[in-house]
Amino acid sequence: MLALRPDLVQMDRAVDEPDRSAHCFFAYTVDQESVHGGVGNPSQADEAFGQAILAACIAELSTQLQHAMIEKPR
Repeated sequence: MLALRPDLVQMDRAVDEPDRSAHCFFAYTVDQESVHGGVGNPSQADEAFGQAILAACIAELSTQLQHAMIEKPR
């Protein structure tokens, strides 16, 4: 959100929370393991990193969609 709408982000309210299921055998949804509704370190977020991740996601999705548009059944 810092990359898209920094005006909506309240960094003073960011709460870091560990991924409690990182070493578990079974997978758990965030609502089963999180106290605050998320995992990670949002207090360390910055706009430049968010922009880099967003650009990488857009580039990868674009590549996949270009392949999908010419894909033929086998």
